[in-house]
Amino acid sequence: MGTIVELNGRNSVFTFDESYIANDERPILSRGFIDAYERLRVRDGALGRVLPFFANLLPEGELREYIAEHAGIDVRDELAMLWLTGRDLPGAVIVRAADGREVPPLAAGAPRVIPDGDRLLRFSLAGVQLKFSAVRNAAGGLTIPISGREGDFIVKLPSMRFAKVPVNEYAMMKFAGEVGLDVPDCQLVDLDRVEGLPNDVEDMAERSAFVVRRFDRAGGKRIHMEDFNQVYRQYPPLKYDNHDYNEMARDIYRLTGVEGLRDFVHRLVFSIAIGNTDMHLKNWSLMYRDGRTAELAPVYDYLCTSAYRIYGRNSLALNIGSTKAFVAIDDATFESFAQRAGVARRIVLSAAHEMRDRIRETWPKRRPAVLEQVPSVVARIDELLARVPFFSGKPEVAAEPVDTGNEHEELA
Repeated sequence: MGTIVELNGRNSVFTFDESYIANDERPILSRGFIDAYERLRVRDGALGRVLPFFANLLPEGELREYIAEHAGIDVRDELAMLWLTGRDLPGAVIVRAADGREVPPLAAGAPRVIPDGDRLLRFSLAGVQLKFSAVRNAAGGLTIPISGREGDFIVKLPSMRFAKVPVNEYAMMKFAGEVGLDVPDCQLVDLDRVEGLPNDVEDMAERSAFVVRRFDRAGGKRIHMEDFNQVYRQYPPLKYDNHDYNEMARDIYRLTGVEGLRDFVHRLVFSIAIGNTDMHLKNWSLMYRDGRTAELAPVYDYLCTSAYRIYGRNSLALNIGSTKAFVAIDDATFESFAQRAGVARRIVLSAAHEMRDRIRETWPKRRPAVLEQVPSVVARIDELLARVPFFSGKPEVAAEPVDTGNEHEELA
């Protein structure tokens, strides 16, 4: 499809192959490579790093540090990280070294004894939580492949900072499925049932891991996808900046039509109801099942983040209408959202009310199971349903502080 060339040891240029350029039915790599006139950007460069599309394929946080440490590469070296993880990236992208080498050169100061290339964990999935690619074994459990890649499942380990993150995510994903959102198969498993975990993560105090089937892998095939930070050509740290849900709605409607817009509104309403304050641009993705036609990818990284006493617990990650504040969201907010997105108010309000009704009907049935698993999540959702005007039907209650800025803490 194309070639990445490193220049002067720092800069990079990506150029599409001539055969790709000439193909009128070429698969989409990213909407970010298509300009406002639907023309392909055939050559693109970046100073000091890889292009945003490729940077967004790479792991962040704990997982990135873990891979870099065990591979002997600089955690800031995006090209080396892409080289190392390029066979198991999100979506259908595969990155290989032109000379066929599997492992990049060691970083200066790295230990001289590094595991054999086949034993390095080389799976990449954007996000900060420690996670691994896994396959189902004969006993019904899960196994981390020796190379750490090519699995059909993602195993997300307990957080070292926040309690019961896997349980929280499992509870919210099951709730999402019950209100009709597109949720991949998921379950909680004991870490003892996961074979092949690295020795240094086997002794975690919490024993529940969240396991979800990869929706970008099906029947032995790769399905391409990209997140909205890639669509908007931004580097990972900017995932809270420069764009909002209004703009996303406009683009989702343009690319996927009325049903895609309704689905997006459903997901927004649900995220508000569960207090998911971390639905930034990287937590929304487009899929291209046939390589060219966009649709919203199944939901992922759904947690009640505001159950944790962290900054940003009272507001959304991005603006809806003109606000992020939970206590300011009402019907007028969705009307403003529709107006700013340039879409029909009738469609937006209908979809928003439909999901609100589903949540009101489903939460009392789901609540006992969540109460048993994570009581703090139940307390927070109960509070939001009672305080957010869109759900309560009451005017805004001004007692809850409103967050400012974008200093959100990411859990997933």
